[in-house]
Amino acid sequence: MKKLLITLLPLIALTACVGSNSEQTQQTVNNNSVQQSAQPTIDPTTIGFAANFAAQNANLQIAFAPYFESNSQHNANECPNAQEIYATTISPIIKMSESSTLDSLWKSDEYFNCNAGITQLVVNSITSAKQSIRAAVYDFNNPDIAYALIEAKRNNPQLDIQVIADKANLTDTNSMIAVLKDNDIPVYIASAYAIMHNKFIVIDNQSVEYGSFNYSTTAATRQANNAIWINNRNIAASYTERWNEIRANQATTVYQTNQSQYSEQPFDSGVPVVASEKTEVNGKQIYTLSMNDTDINTVHNLVNTESAIICPASISALGATCLSNYAYYSQGTNYQDSPFYQAINNAQKSIHIAIFTFTDKALVDDLIAAKNRGITVQIVADYSQGTQPYSTAGFEKLIQNGIEVRINKSYELLHDKYMIVDGNTVETGSYNYTSSAQTKNAENYQIYHNNQALAQLYQQDWQAIFDQGYPYQTPAQ
Repeated sequence: MKKLLITLLPLIALTACVGSNSEQTQQTVNNNSVQQSAQPTIDPTTIGFAANFAAQNANLQIAFAPYFESNSQHNANECPNAQEIYATTISPIIKMSESSTLDSLWKSDEYFNCNAGITQLVVNSITSAKQSIRAAVYDFNNPDIAYALIEAKRNNPQLDIQVIADKANLTDTNSMIAVLKDNDIPVYIASAYAIMHNKFIVIDNQSVEYGSFNYSTTAATRQANNAIWINNRNIAASYTERWNEIRANQATTVYQTNQSQYSEQPFDSGVPVVASEKTEVNGKQIYTLSMNDTDINTVHNLVNTESAIICPASISALGATCLSNYAYYSQGTNYQDSPFYQAINNAQKSIHIAIFTFTDKALVDDLIAAKNRGITVQIVADYSQGTQPYSTAGFEKLIQNGIEVRINKSYELLHDKYMIVDGNTVETGSYNYTSSAQTKNAENYQIYHNNQALAQLYQQDWQAIFDQGYPYQTPAQ
């Protein structure tokens, strides 16, 4: 079958939403006033923002992946609506993409995917929508989530569903963006960033689901991931603001199905999932919490600017405090005035990290400083980081300073990106601990302060991943 050629669409100039800002055109909020600096060379829709929402109340649902059982005799037909899901989402893709692995994944993983707590968390949020859905997703090939969106639109034609996907979906042999498009769901391709790495979905501008979980089958069944759904209007509004910023960018274009060329093979690490209580029991769970009077830092990263405070007027109008979000390592100097680094520098007892990619030099220095203050610091990272020069240099330095680093090879990927501080504060999102995540990608994370119940759930997951790991060792030369 001939590969479909990518059609280059003209850039569509869109008006930026009120309160959006640019990498060098900042908004500084001071005494409820907004001032703009005059540096107009950067698109005013790329930069992101950081804000604190104080004393928030909300209902939360939390799920951790993977869900997978060893020696299972289950099959995909045990899932509700299995034949309809397959016909709607997978059949059209495999007809267009000879290299697609969706059929084999369906046979091997669909039973676990449809029963995974993390997939159901997203599906449940979609089925609850009454007015609108706004999704921004890096990787999209999960048939249950695609089908949930399509069914939501069929059942309520007035439901306003729109999806932004990273440009990598144009060549992914398993991507389902063409199926969404063919079922009257508009899709936009984000090309302004090194990667549009977000994984979030806003429901009715009232709730939002986000985390490390890409909307793919293996992210639910073979990778260590986490996701949170939070029912809070302020937090949802901040994610809508960011979605609008990305959509308004000139390099975010309307997707047409003839752009898809289906040329890139799906990722397969070749690492088998190790059966454990986490994979066979906890991976099915959706945990529910009620949150009261919790301060939440909401951060949407893409910052490489000398202004300390960057925040849309619409966010401060919600009663949020705009925060400094300037963080990178340059010419031997650490610039780390952001909620992420502040959480580390304010730690009193412990810092526990589970991370996919770790190359941040400033973070290494801050963790060492925390250790020297008497803080317990422990890290577990994906096996790929055990051989990457940018990671191993940091790991060597951490170990030399008495910090325990473990490597986990129990999953296709340890794809989590979260940190637990003092047993009561949790940071999690799409944000890997790299300079690219800070200054080149479209990312998001939240920090929940002084919420012990949430921290205990993440601590339980972290301990399982950490216990599976083995001590980092210097790679053989």
